[in-house]
Amino acid sequence: MRLALVLLALTLTGCGGPSNPPGFCGASGVLVRTERDVGECADFAALFIQARGEYEGHWGPLDLKGWTVLIVADRIAQSGEDFDGYTYSDLKLIKIHDPILFLHELHHVQDGFGHVGWCADFVPWERGVSPAAGANDTNHLSCGQ
Repeated sequence: MRLALVLLALTLTGCGGPSNPPGFCGASGVLVRTERDVGECADFAALFIQARGEYEGHWGPLDLKGWTVLIVADRIAQSGEDFDGYTYSDLKLIKIHDPILFLHELHHVQDGFGHVGWCADFVPWERGVSPAAGANDTNHLSCGQ
């Protein structure tokens, strides 16, 4: 019986193989996809639903019909830089390496490309909702400097 439990545990943990295969799941009408080894899709979907609720509760509803959120294993190379999140409005795609950026990328969906005015309105709100996300944007966008 003990051996059977150990073998079952090894099978479930994927010993010798990938810990998390790529996956996909739904999150309030948005498709969430995960690359291999980034974690469970349902966990990211729950974080996305929470972030979307916080965002829409303050900034108003977002039209995310047809959008996909892709959780990636590596930073996103774009225009010669590496990012932890990036929104491709034309593709209706949000790529996320670090879920702390869900609020930031949702603001890009509503506000478009760029960060004009974000230090005055978005970042102070973001700090109140998610201190870690707000601190990240404060540094990234050089707010208050």
